[in-house]
Amino acid sequence: MTEQIQFLSSVQQIMSTGLSTVSADQSVSALRKAVEASDGDPVPVVDGDDTLVGVVTANDVLHDGPSTAGQLASHPRMTVAPHESAFSVVSRMLSRRVDWVPVLKDRKLVGAISRRVVLSAFGESRYA
Repeated sequence: MTEQIQFLSSVQQIMSTGLSTVSADQSVSALRKAVEASDGDPVPVVDGDDTLVGVVTANDVLHDGPSTAGQLASHPRMTVAPHESAFSVVSRMLSRRVDWVPVLKDRKLVGAISRRVVLSAFGESRYA
């Protein structure tokens, strides 16, 4: 049990990195392709220096409307920092019914934590 707590002590230890992002000035058609490739996860929209502008989900690209990813992106329901407690973040995710959360350091996107990542981390630590 101690190994599991140590393994899951911070978001940074279990977050996904190397996320596919879309630039805020990209077209919605390019954004649709990124959403299709995202395996159901929201697609982060960033500006030129990787500052998070917002996120886009598969439902967001179903309708005609804005012409750029930045115009279509919405603010995520929550964000977290890499140093935060993984247990605290998972608890907030569950209470808010959020499945995917961007991880920001100095407003820049550094990763994401998702229900899939959390389940994997718990599973890996339980069987390690």
